[in-house]
Amino acid sequence: MFTVMCIVVWGNPTPGNILFAATLTLILVVSVLCFLPGNMGAVYPYAVAVEEGKGLQLYAPLKKLYIPIEDLRDVQKSVLGQGYVVRLNRRRRLLTSFVIHSFFGDQAEPLANAIRDEIRRRAS
Repeated sequence: MFTVMCIVVWGNPTPGNILFAATLTLILVVSVLCFLPGNMGAVYPYAVAVEEGKGLQLYAPLKKLYIPIEDLRDVQKSVLGQGYVVRLNRRRRLLTSFVIHSFFGDQAEPLANAIRDEIRRRAS
């Protein structure tokens, strides 16, 4: 996107093209801010570790996030068929839920059940 922006502005620096380049720059900056410090990269973690009685450890690209059991609300089967959606009681910056994707294969359902068990254990 940066290369396209430079070519457009250098080839024809009209106000419309400069506005286009500024918009692309803004999109790049907002995207980086959402995914790194905003925790949006953890929506689809590549690994989830359940620590009994303590919490979950989410492993996402360039991010490792710890979520205590108290912050978990529930686990539901995704309406879109992605896998299981784990909703949080309170936000972690921009993260309000994360998905145990069907790409986890045979481990997706046991992982979702383990998280449900931890939520039930905390409630009782």
